[in-house]
Amino acid sequence: MVGKTTVIQLLTGFITPDRDSISINGINIQSLNLTELRSNIAIVSQQVHLLNASIQENLLIGKLGATKSEINNAIATAGSAEFIKLLPDDINTVIGDQGIRLSGGNVRGSHWRGRY
Repeated sequence: MVGKTTVIQLLTGFITPDRDSISINGINIQSLNLTELRSNIAIVSQQVHLLNASIQENLLIGKLGATKSEINNAIATAGSAEFIKLLPDDINTVIGDQGIRLSGGNVRGSHWRGRY
C-alpha cells in the first residue's frame, strides 16, 4: 500500500516503481517527456483558496499568461460558465475573500485553476 504523496510522485515520474510500471493510456510514463507530462497534471485541493479579486484574476493564479480561450475552457470544464454569466460583471466580478460574495455551492465548484 502507498500513500497519496507516493502516488503523486509516481504519476509525475519523480520516483519510479520498484517493480512493474506506471502507464497512462497504455504508454509507460518513463518513455514520455516528463516536463510535458507534468505540465498536464493539476492538483485540486479540497480546500478552495480564493482571493479578493475577480474570477479572471483568480484563474490567472493557476496559469500565469493563460489565453482567453484557456480561461473559458477552464470555466466550461469546471461547469461554471452558466453561473458566471449571471454575475454582475461576468468574469470580472470581484468575488471577495475566499469567495464570500458567492454562494457555498459556487465556491465549492470553483476549482477553475486546475482545469487548464
